Amino acid sequence: MSVQSRSFRLSTSRLGGPTDERSLLLEKNPTLASQRYYGTNEGTSSSRLEAREILIIRVICAGAIFLANLGFGIMPLLLPVEIRAKGYSLSWIGGLFLIQGVFRFVFELLQPRLIPTIGTKRVFVVSMAGLGAAYFAFGFLQFTCSGTTFGIIGCFIRAAEAIFYAGLMNSGNTMICLATPDKAVSLLGMTDGLVQVGFAIGPLIAGALYSVSGFTLAFVVPGLLLIFTAIGAQFGLPKESNALGIPCFEDIKRLLADLHFIAGVVLILTISTAIGFLEAPMEIYFSKFNLGVMLEGVILFSGWMAGALTSPFTGWMLSKCKIEWVLLTAGPFLVAIFAFVFGILPDIVGPNLPLSLTFFFLLIMTTSAAFMGGVGILLRQAESCGLANDIVTYTFISAVWLSLLYLGYCQ
Repeated sequence: MSVQSRSFRLSTSRLGGPTDERSLLLEKNPTLASQRYYGTNEGTSSSRLEAREILIIRVICAGAIFLANLGFGIMPLLLPVEIRAKGYSLSWIGGLFLIQGVFRFVFELLQPRLIPTIGTKRVFVVSMAGLGAAYFAFGFLQFTCSGTTFGIIGCFIRAAEAIFYAGLMNSGNTMICLATPDKAVSLLGMTDGLVQVGFAIGPLIAGALYSVSGFTLAFVVPGLLLIFTAIGAQFGLPKESNALGIPCFEDIKRLLADLHFIAGVVLILTISTAIGFLEAPMEIYFSKFNLGVMLEGVILFSGWMAGALTSPFTGWMLSKCKIEWVLLTAGPFLVAIFAFVFGILPDIVGPNLPLSLTFFFLLIMTTSAAFMGGVGILLRQAESCGLANDIVTYTFISAVWLSLLYLGYCQ
């Protein structure tokens, strides 16, 4: 799906200052943004990039997003284990997750201001390196001798993680969309799938590394991988060139007043809240079947993977036909029905694992599909309101759906 400009006024209102290689848009030659994105003979953004360069952008951004969420997937498993093993106060568990959640939400909302001013590639590379360094540093909290030291230093590191994570996710999504705007919704489905894959694989890798050498190695490995990927991104991503400046949001104000856009926002927040509520009791629910920790982990991993496959497929469907309005109406209804049946099933028919697993996977897949329907609505309405294929549009759209996702997780 491509977001097209319908007015030259929109293009000129967003031009910043002189051409600068810190750059906003992935473009090999320094031309005005209006020549690139606003229906001139120069073509769209993808016409300026070779197929090899687009592939490099996708691979590097996808790899970074996966590694970032791999680290986040490790944290919920190992942080409580380490705190209990050292006899520290369990209140630090909630405190460390609260700090991370608040900073991630707030700094995601700031990305539409920060990225157009600093530059997409610069934010992406710095955020990736910073997040890797934060993961690396967090692993060495194993060597602290008191709960206060662990908690205070951990809070600073978790805040840094959240700040860099927000920058990486937003800039990575924005670069992917700018490189191929006609496939934006499909690619956002792919990145949402990578988030879920990272969360799914994170605990498995954490368990393996923890059994080998304890707490430290489980965070040092993803941290180093992110730092090396940041170095590769600095030299591997195409050079960027365009005007930098403080972004103008006049045309975005029209989007915020659009009722269909608001409906998409409500859908994403509703589904994100449902995800946040569903995650907590899953382990308790499946413990009733006396499967053991390993089989419970396999079930939860399979659920994440089902969602990870559903998101890109739904994104692809959204790019081919306008099904987002079907997902808007049917999505929350189906999620509510499946969640209700899934919850009361053991009380009605007794422990029935095949039936519970059926509704579990239906719940996960409809949740992922409905969430991507909300993202599709945001992009479709941005197109309808005449927003441009530019940095402001994609950083804003990414900030909206990511911040709503984080807010839902915190419920």
